[in-house]
Amino acid sequence: MLGIILYLCLVWGELLVNVFDQSGIRVLSQVLGFFILAISIQLLADGIFALLQESGLI
Repeated sequence: MLGIILYLCLVWGELLVNVFDQSGIRVLSQVLGFFILAISIQLLADGIFALLQESGLI
């Protein structure tokens, strides 16, 4: 679902710039940045958890 939303934002980027004003683009940019941050934290946590399981600490 998130991938589809990001794809549509990239495809319709020029239209979105015309529809939203400068503050709307800033808010959209921050929301998408938050999604990317959440995905990266999840990947990092999964990697650390797998490493701890392999080493027998969990």
